[in-house]
Formats: sequence, structure tokens, C-alpha cells
Amino acid sequence: MAYRKKHSVISDFFFSDSALQLQKLESQLCESVIQQCLNQGITVLTIHDSFVVDWQYEEFLIRAMRIACEEDGLSSMPLIVPVCTKASAG
Repeated sequence: MAYRKKHSVISDFFFSDSALQLQKLESQLCESVIQQCLNQGITVLTIHDSFVVDWQYEEFLIRAMRIACEEDGLSSMPLIVPVCTKASAG
């Protein structure tokens, strides 16, 4: 199988349950962020792998994401790209 040779670094993960494990981890991270927001009375929407909060809660959301990653033992966090900030919200 040519693709196994081409992607030899990750070929052990082909046809394994790795995708399911990653999906479970992602759902746990998402649940943690949602719960942290709800505990503070912050409305949060999820869109696929993103979170939407009012601009004034941007820093809280970033902290919540960091906490969720640390709780699950992750050593890095995805890049956070604010789409709308206070300045652009008008």
C-alpha cells in the first residue's frame, strides 16, 4: 500500500481507533469549556471546533480553553484567532 509507505510516520494509526480517541478528547475539551462558561453565567455557542462568546469574555474563554487542555494533560493548545474584537464590534 503506497500510502502507508508515503506516510510511514503515522501509518501505525491507520485502521485503528485513534480517530475515535481524538474525537472523545475533543468532546471532553469542549464540554469543559462550556461548563466553565456556564458556571460564570457566560453564554457560549459552539460551531464545530470553535467557540463564540461576547467580545468582553474573550480572555475568559482563552483561560477556559487553557484550563481544559491542562486538565486533559495536553502540553499545547490550538491557535486562537479572534474573529471580532471590541474595536471591530463597534
